[in-house]
Amino acid sequence: MECSKANELMMKYMDGAISEPEAERLHKHIAQCEDCKADFLVYDEIVSGFSTLDETPAPDGFTEAVMTKIESLATESASAKAAVTADNILVTVWGVFSVLFGLGFALTMNREAISAFLANHPAFSGYMEVLAPFGARAGDFASGITAAVETAFMQASVFLADTRYIILGIAACLALAPVLLSFREKRMAAHREKA
Repeated sequence: MECSKANELMMKYMDGAISEPEAERLHKHIAQCEDCKADFLVYDEIVSGFSTLDETPAPDGFTEAVMTKIESLATESASAKAAVTADNILVTVWGVFSVLFGLGFALTMNREAISAFLANHPAFSGYMEVLAPFGARAGDFASGITAAVETAFMQASVFLADTRYIILGIAACLALAPVLLSFREKRMAAHREKA
């Protein structure tokens, strides 16, 4: 028998849960192995020491307090696991989205080079002939989106150039609002003190 198995049987022996055949195998091993015999004697002395102790009753309410604490820890643990699970899902979704967006952007920026490589590669040339019309449509679509975004930025630039004084005025009003409100509150407080 290996010492690890003997150690398991020692624990069962100390708990009083060992069967007779297991006890015989354990005693045979202990008779042959000095290390396990020393461990067994230490364990046996500890267990014997516990058997001589007097039982002390728990104070009133001790069991209820322990059970309440266990229930609160279980509830906290469950809500913490739910929060961690939600966070993990959010991080996973965000990570997948970021990878796919980055991959799509890289492929779009290098689509001509990738298409040329795949068209010239013997393993992909047949697929590329079938996919070429779709690639052309996707390129047209991407060009259309790029043109729309550029147009939107141009119009936004023109709008912002025309309205910069209005925006500056609004920003100035927003910056002055807390000062004016503070001044008004001080005046009202002074008026209340006089009354």
